[in-house]
Amino acid sequence: MKIINRSLLKLFIYNFSFLIVFLMFTPIIYYGARAFKKFGSSNVEDNRQFLPPYENNFLKQQIFKDWENRKGNYEYLPFIDWKQLPYTSETLNVGGIYNLRKSFNQSLVNSTWFFGGSTMWGEGSEDFGTIPSHYAKITNTKVLNFGEGSWVSRQSLNKLINVLGDGFRPKSVVFYDGFNDIYMQCFYSIKDNHLPNHTYGNTFKKVLDPVIKKENILINNLKDFYLLPYKSIAKKLNKKEDVKNKICEDKNKFSDLIANHLINNWRAAHALSKTYGFKFYAILQPYAFSAKNKVHYLEDNQYESKKSLENIYSLIIKKKDIICSKLSDTDFCNSIIDGSKWLSGDQPYFIDIVHISSDGNKLISEKFASLSR
Repeated sequence: MKIINRSLLKLFIYNFSFLIVFLMFTPIIYYGARAFKKFGSSNVEDNRQFLPPYENNFLKQQIFKDWENRKGNYEYLPFIDWKQLPYTSETLNVGGIYNLRKSFNQSLVNSTWFFGGSTMWGEGSEDFGTIPSHYAKITNTKVLNFGEGSWVSRQSLNKLINVLGDGFRPKSVVFYDGFNDIYMQCFYSIKDNHLPNHTYGNTFKKVLDPVIKKENILINNLKDFYLLPYKSIAKKLNKKEDVKNKICEDKNKFSDLIANHLINNWRAAHALSKTYGFKFYAILQPYAFSAKNKVHYLEDNQYESKKSLENIYSLIIKKKDIICSKLSDTDFCNSIIDGSKWLSGDQPYFIDIVHISSDGNKLISEKFASLSR
């Protein structure tokens, strides 16, 4: 009898061990491959440095090295959601009271504050090659770069309110928007298409929902850890088009709301300018296809959002014209600048669908400087 029991126990242990190995095989391979890829990527060069806009830029290798080393250097902050941490390198430096990208002739007081996403922040450029730095050189004025990676206009508005609440006052404020409000909300939207939203809306929702519902966070994390590899495999095997990626290609309620929120955020910032006595400008930024620039060198995946961008950019311009035809106060309408075609021409400026070289930043600054004087 004992021999039978031992045999059954051994059989159970063998079968159970086999089941565990079988169940964990895919996650182990999946997370192992991700770790290997992440470890290996630290020595991989960013191929954008080899594109035509960097042909004569001797800093290009260092720019992208500093950019790669800084990745993930963020912290959570209420109302703006994330902010970069202090960082020091040869071409990229972040610091000061608000942990901002260093600019030429920067100052928090009596200066022009620039807000926007990673293009305004200066991805692909050295500190003194960003839009704020070029503007400071051209106009001989003080500036401050409040740009932040992946930010949408609502986050810029919240940051502006925060800094005004701290008692600081600008001479003028510039919002440089368009691309992120469309791309981040069309391609990273929460499943119920809730707006406004930002890049990490889904991530924050997944973390907070169990807390709010008082669910077992450990069980939820273990479940996500185990199911993620299978979801990733299923997504790659699924040949159907991602409906979420197509939602903004047509004129519908979702597209309409994105355009509305952007314009209303600009109106709110403009209202603040009246209250606090500074000049406000809103620039509808150019992207690779709006500017009709030479972008034949961009990879095919840069074209995936083209229809969505074209659709909502046209809605933004149309809505702005409709609003301005009804407003008696023309100051707000005069503060909106359509810069979507500012980088048109033969010289290559774009290093991907939206980020531009220092030369591109300089041209944007020159265009804006000619209108803001």
